[in-house]
Amino acid sequence: MQLGPVVVAAVMSYGITLLFGEPAVLFPVAQISSPHPAQIVLMLSMSLAAGVAGALLLHWLAAARLLFGKSRLPVPLKFALGGLC
Repeated sequence: MQLGPVVVAAVMSYGITLLFGEPAVLFPVAQISSPHPAQIVLMLSMSLAAGVAGALLLHWLAAARLLFGKSRLPVPLKFALGGLC
């Protein structure tokens, strides 16, 4: 995985920046306000819906793999049918 070296590089670069006496953020970041309660409810409901959709997709993929495995079609036709689906 590549996340570890990236995090180490980011921390080291920040440390070197502080070492050279530049404690300010190099790139200005705009201040954002906290989300409205209606936005929080919408984000939570969308995340729950996405989680359910992801689980359904994984089940559908497992069922499709099982069906394609049981079919006696040649491999090129399986690929064509899978692409069509």
